[in-house]
Amino acid sequence: MNKTKKNILIINAYSYKNRGDSGIIVAMINLITKAYQNNVSISVMSQFHEENSSFYKKLNVKSVPPVWDILNQGGFINKYFTGLKKVISYKKQSADAIKQADLVLSAGGGYLYSSRKGPLGIGFINVLYHLWLSKKHKKKIILFPQSIGPLNFFLDKFLLKKVFCKLDLLFSRENITTKFLNNNNVNIKIKELPDVAFILEPQKNDLIDDMGISSVDCLKIGITVLDWRFASSGSDVKDVDDYLDRIANAINNLSKIVNQNIKVYIFPQVTVSDTDGDLKVSKELLNKLNVESQVFSLDSINNPKELVYLYSKMDVFIASRMHSAIFSLAGGVPTIGLAYQPKTTGTFDLINLKDFALDIKSFTKGDLQDIILKIIKNNNQSIEKIKKEVETVKLEITKTLVNALKD
Repeated sequence: MNKTKKNILIINAYSYKNRGDSGIIVAMINLITKAYQNNVSISVMSQFHEENSSFYKKLNVKSVPPVWDILNQGGFINKYFTGLKKVISYKKQSADAIKQADLVLSAGGGYLYSSRKGPLGIGFINVLYHLWLSKKHKKKIILFPQSIGPLNFFLDKFLLKKVFCKLDLLFSRENITTKFLNNNNVNIKIKELPDVAFILEPQKNDLIDDMGISSVDCLKIGITVLDWRFASSGSDVKDVDDYLDRIANAINNLSKIVNQNIKVYIFPQVTVSDTDGDLKVSKELLNKLNVESQVFSLDSINNPKELVYLYSKMDVFIASRMHSAIFSLAGGVPTIGLAYQPKTTGTFDLINLKDFALDIKSFTKGDLQDIILKIIKNNNQSIEKIKKEVETVKLEITKTLVNALKD
């Protein structure tokens, strides 16, 4: 007898042009198809559903619009007013994707934190709304590995607690989130599990091979940078410039110490828009470097598995984007995380690599340089340690989440 095909809905997804978030979704799709042995229909709900459509179509997945669209609502106040109406008249909302789902999964990630502008940030309450609405339709809801916080305002904590107490299961992707939820008495079943993107395997790409990166005879350093002011209230452009200076100074000085040539590859991993992208800050770093370097366009590499393959070509990776750290670690590369939020520190700690994580605001040129030199000196040991930790993590994630989906 054929089993009825399951309808699985992933909510709170972002743009595929944020390659870290697309990595999470691709990993989730892999696990869902594994759990249900391909007897499943998957839909992904996102504010960016139109631009995501062609990306998900290649994966045999539907891209569906959100119930509360905040991208195409004109005016800040109008967005809140629309949201309020959707709460009051939730039964009348067009929510077929939710109603038809056998199971609702909230995309893994780190999107539940307070806005630097004040309480009740529009993105924050939009995420909570879709969780709340799914439960109003009596759906089982699992939140895939999440980082939550910082929540700096009473109202944000209050709303999160009100919504979360109705949900079924949350996977916390690091201990900082677990402690935060427990300390604030958030009533939800919690299990700790690393980020789901760790399960991604490198996928060979002929275009990457044709670039001849592997044949370059030098120390290859991969880097991602970002303008992290969105996550830090009170920070200004000088803080970001200082952070770039510290990276550049560490590498420029390193070239005087190591007995080999250095080439730096700067990867703009996020290219969603002018206000949410890494290209500008990547070019700023490029201008500060005295060693051979380039900003490497990722426009033709949108499959996150291919990105793992590309990053695996590096000898050392300096990752400000957390998922660039995960991709490079999944590719077996010794990686240094520059943490702009606790999620990076917590993730490195959870996989027993906490000595390779530095605070983005306070690390010094010497801190970064010392870790790079340590990696170079103990290269084989560093690689073996990473491969061992990542393989353990992959097995744990796969087993735990497949079982959760089957329950």
